Amino acid sequence: MLRTTKIIAAAAVMSWASVASASEEHTILVLPDAFFPEVTYVKAGDKVRFVNLQAGSTNIIAKGDEWEVGPLGTEGEDLISISGSMETVFFDADQQNEEGEYSLKGSLSFEPAPLN
Repeated sequence: MLRTTKIIAAAAVMSWASVASASEEHTILVLPDAFFPEVTYVKAGDKVRFVNLQAGSTNIIAKGDEWEVGPLGTEGEDLISISGSMETVFFDADQQNEEGEYSLKGSLSFEPAPLN
C-alpha cells in the first residue's frame, strides 16, 4: 500500500512538473527604433517580459487598447501573462508619426516558431 502511494505521488509530481515546464518566459527589448524581437512566438500560459532600453519612460499598448504595459522607466520592466484570446499586435504608445500613427510595432504569434 505504501509503495502504491509513493508511485501515485511521484506520478502527480511529474505530471505537475510537465505542466509547469510547458509554459515559457520570453523577453522583448524596447529599443529606440524597434522591438527585439519584432515577432515573439508564444502559447497560452507563457509570460512575456518587456524591458525598456530607451533613454526615457514608455508605455506599450495593444491594438485596440486591449492591454497595456507601463509606464516603463529607463531599464524598467514588466511581465504579462499570455492568454489564447488576447490581441497580438502592440505599439510603443510614445512613438507616433506626423499622421498620429504608431511608428514602433511588434507582435506576438501563436504559430510555431520558424526553424532556422
